[in-house]
Amino acid sequence: MVYFVSTTYLKDSTIVANNVDDKILTPAIRSASDAYVRTIIGVHFYNILLTKFNNQTLNPSEVILVQEYLKPAIAWRASADVVVAASYQSTNKGIQIQTGDFSSSPEYKAIMFVHHHASDRASFYEDILQRWLYENRNTYPDFMSDLNKDALARRCEPNNLFDQSIILI
Repeated sequence: MVYFVSTTYLKDSTIVANNVDDKILTPAIRSASDAYVRTIIGVHFYNILLTKFNNQTLNPSEVILVQEYLKPAIAWRASADVVVAASYQSTNKGIQIQTGDFSSSPEYKAIMFVHHHASDRASFYEDILQRWLYENRNTYPDFMSDLNKDALARRCEPNNLFDQSIILI
């Protein structure tokens, strides 16, 4: 199952380099999709969209939601996770720092700087997703369904979502 974002999309749209192993990316994509986007749009609506996405049966308004709002939020949240996962891995010898030929591992502070940068981008796209979905809520009956009351985007007024003073580095 594809969780809205392919590894190719992730590499093409974020700070993740093309040589990062898909075995590191795939769990990060699923985690970002499940932990963040599902919380924003609600479990019921998320499951419906995910099924339609994988069956290629999205209607035009759902295509806009997925392409313009879900994918960037998932990709940037996954890229933040990948920064740490690609730097440190748990092995049978404990946590190991990844190093390769002709490269050096950055210090923890540098890794965390890049992680926070990607997390800030993810938060930016998650805020836009939340605001847009709230403002367009009547376009998506499954989003407004009584079965989808857990959606964070249903509980927030748009004026409280987006801080116009956010500056992305």
